[in-house]
Formats: sequence, C-alpha cells, structure tokens
Amino acid sequence: MSLMALRNPAEAAAQARSLAVLTGHRLVAGFGAACPALVAQLTGASPPAGDGRGRVSAAVRTLLDGGDVRGFTLPPLRHPPVEVGAGCCGRAWPAPPGRARTPPSPG
Repeated sequence: MSLMALRNPAEAAAQARSLAVLTGHRLVAGFGAACPALVAQLTGASPPAGDGRGRVSAAVRTLLDGGDVRGFTLPPLRHPPVEVGAGCCGRAWPAPPGRARTPPSPG
C-alpha cells in the first residue's frame, strides 16, 4: 500500500512490475488517498475533487497493460500479473490490500 500523493503513476507501475518480476509472483499494488492536508503540503495545492484514486489507478493499469499515459509507455517486459487497487483507511475500517473501499456514511 502506498500513498497516492507520494507516487507518480509511471514510477508506481514500473516498481510494481519490477517487484512482480523479482518475486516471480502475482502482485497487488494498492494506493491510498492520504489526508487532504498532507496532499496540500506535498503538492502545494488541495487534492482534486474525489481524491484522484480512480485516475491514479487507471493510469497505473494502463501503463502495466502496455498503454500510453501522457506520451509515456513502459518498455515491454514479461511479468507475473499485477493487480491495481485503490482505497483508503479510516477509523476502524481498514481496506484490504488491492480493494477499493467507500468511506462509511457520516452520522
């Protein structure tokens, strides 16, 4: 599990793929949202509406599948399957690795 605010999708995809190659096993790469204050401190801006989980995981998935993201592609490499998940952890409801979770309803 990694915080999205600390990851570049290309770097995340390359590292996930490399880890799958090194271990020889299927891998689940999970990305969590991080709190808005941390994102603002790291990036100098408030996080986009919806926190970007779908956008980051879609970009990582596209790159792992050999697709192009903003003019960048990963070189071809045979590797065990890499699953991509997005989620977040909140009070008393941890998200299982690789599984997107919806925060509990307030109230």
